[in-house]
Amino acid sequence: MKALALTLLFSLSLLSTSFGHIVQQLFVDFSVDENEWMAEVRFDAGIALPEMRADKLALQPKREWLIKQTPEQHAELRKEAETYLRECFQLRWINRNQQQSIHYRVHFPEWESSPPEFANPFTDLALPQFSAQLSEPLA
Repeated sequence: MKALALTLLFSLSLLSTSFGHIVQQLFVDFSVDENEWMAEVRFDAGIALPEMRADKLALQPKREWLIKQTPEQHAELRKEAETYLRECFQLRWINRNQQQSIHYRVHFPEWESSPPEFANPFTDLALPQFSAQLSEPLA
């Protein structure tokens, strides 16, 4: 039942949109098993940066742009992406008249290697190359 409720809450949270930036989409694959839930969120790398989100005319960055970022710029992308994801996904368990915040980990699989390994999509846009895993053990 908790998994169903979490799925519903996660789906509803996707109804909120980000304003600015031409691309305003987050793609989420949700999975749950008896021990843990996980949502893999993929999005245009430009959404991670506040200045690009605020620019209504900003185009998606190219994959090459993402690859050429310095380690410091990649660290900033991860920091800003986590901040943005935590703003978008404020998850709660709701049980009768009580609400309990769901705390989750944010993990960036592309940065497990050095240099980061971004997938090579069919296009040169950075969109599918930036992902985060939100997860938490089920109690």
